[in-house]
Amino acid sequence: MKRLYIISVFLLTITTLFAQRNIRPDWLLEKPQDGRDYVYVVEHGVGLDEQSAYQAAMQHVHESYTNRLGQAVVSSDKGYQKVDEVFNVPFKKVCEYTIKQTDGTYCVYVLVQVAKSGAVEPHFDDYRACNSITKYKSYMQKKNATALTASIFLPGVGQMTKRHYTEGVFTLLGEGALIGGGVAMLSLSNKQKTIMNDISGTVDYDTYMNAKSKYNTYRYTAYGLFGGAAVLYGINLWRAWACNYRFKEIAFYPTLMPEPSPTGLALGVGMNVNF
Repeated sequence: MKRLYIISVFLLTITTLFAQRNIRPDWLLEKPQDGRDYVYVVEHGVGLDEQSAYQAAMQHVHESYTNRLGQAVVSSDKGYQKVDEVFNVPFKKVCEYTIKQTDGTYCVYVLVQVAKSGAVEPHFDDYRACNSITKYKSYMQKKNATALTASIFLPGVGQMTKRHYTEGVFTLLGEGALIGGGVAMLSLSNKQKTIMNDISGTVDYDTYMNAKSKYNTYRYTAYGLFGGAAVLYGINLWRAWACNYRFKEIAFYPTLMPEPSPTGLALGVGMNVNF
């Protein structure tokens, strides 16, 4: 029994660590402060592999600042240049972060420094703490505490606060079904108890024994259902604390659409969604 307990604790610890494996850098929660000549930009892209996801993320950076310049420009890995004149807007990638998603695709986030105006060489200060997870851990501790508190009072709600909606709904419904089933079984057992306690003398031996058998069946079934509800409640509390917070990865960015105008471009809005 002691060995089984140790193995259970070990497996629970490993599972908890696995559930918390997706630690994100702080710049995904709070963008670094802009410099005098440049701004920080955070974008992300999704692709079938890391390279295509990275290219998509950088393309979003290009699209955002191509629009900001307000004219037709060409972009490259070194910056932007207007078609009609020499007008460079340099930028520099500082950090990147990659996530392999459940559907097999990759999501790459990039932190980029971009000059505030053309022909200005930004003073690129290295953001040395770009991979820090101090703020992220503090953020997640608050999320975990909130989720745990919610699930104490209403099972499954804590998982929902972390956007594990399916798990949360099934936990809530499962807890309700187990407790409801247990209450129903107790009610049925009480009815059999009433038959057993009939002192009017109208209940014969066979009826009494049948009622007693049903009473025991209903009562033990109720105990089993309440036990299952208790186990599910414990799992619910653990999952509310340990499961990852699912970021709602949604990004709006400007896009360029063809238009019969001198520049041949018009402002549009694109959206990249990944739940």
